[in-house]
Amino acid sequence: MILLLLLFIYNVYATPYNVISSFDSTDYYTGSIQTCTPCSIVWVHGYGADYNAAIQCFDQISSSYLKAGGTCNIYGFAWDSESQAITPQDFKEKMKLADKIGAGSFTLFIKDLTMKCPGSKISLLAHSLGDRIIFYPPNEGIRGISNIIAISAAIDYDVLEKSHEFEYAISNVNNTYIAYNSDDIYVLDIAYSLASSKKALGLNGMHDPDNVVGNFKQIDFSEDWGTEHPAVYDSEVNTNFWKYFAPITETDFDIFKKYMGEVFSKK
Repeated sequence: MILLLLLFIYNVYATPYNVISSFDSTDYYTGSIQTCTPCSIVWVHGYGADYNAAIQCFDQISSSYLKAGGTCNIYGFAWDSESQAITPQDFKEKMKLADKIGAGSFTLFIKDLTMKCPGSKISLLAHSLGDRIIFYPPNEGIRGISNIIAISAAIDYDVLEKSHEFEYAISNVNNTYIAYNSDDIYVLDIAYSLASSKKALGLNGMHDPDNVVGNFKQIDFSEDWGTEHPAVYDSEVNTNFWKYFAPITETDFDIFKKYMGEVFSKK
C-alpha cells in the first residue's frame, strides 16, 4: 500500500500526465483534477495491467502524443485489469469489473472534470477493454465531452447501436472515432471470440452503422499496425494515428497558434 502511494506521488510530480486511479475502489477515484486548460485528454488502458504496467502505458502514450505536437492536459486513468491467467473466463470477469468502474469511479471522475472545467475541450481515449469504460459517462447523460476515440476496442461490435448497451453514448458526444484494426486476428478475432459470441468492435468496426445515432467516423489502421494488438503504444508504428488524432483533441485556437508559429518561423 505504501509502495503504491509512493508510486502515485512520484508519477504525479515527475511525469507530463496526471494519474487518476481506481485501484482502491470501483466507486471512487484517487488523484486530483488539475488547473483547467483549454483542452484535456483522458487515456484508459486495457486488459492485463497492474499499476506499474498502467504507468508504462501512460508513459508511452504521453510521449507519442507530445511528440505529435499535442498540447492538452493529459490524464491517465488506471484500473486493476491485471490477470494471473489469461483465459476467456478471466476476461469475462474483467469485463464485469470494467462495467463497475465505468459506471462508478470513471463516470464520477468525468462528471467532476466536466463540472470543474466546463470550458475545456475534453477527449476520452481508450485501448482494448478500456473502451468499455469510456462509453459509460456519455451513455449516462454526462455532457461536455468533445471526442471519444476508441482504439482496438475489445467490446462487442453492436454495443453502440439502438436498443443495445451504449445506445446513447455517441449522441451525447460531439464526435466519436472508432480506430479499428482488421488484421488484429490473434486478440480481437481469435481470442475475443472465445469470450464473446459476437465480433469485436475493434476488429472491423460497427456491425450496423446505420443503426447508430450520432456523429462518428471509423478508420482502419491495419496498414500501420498489422497483427499487433497493442500497436498504438509503439512509437514506431503509431505516428499516423497521432498525426490524425492529436489535432482533433486540441482547440481551434491552439491549432491556429501553431500554424502562425510555423508561418513566422519560416520568415
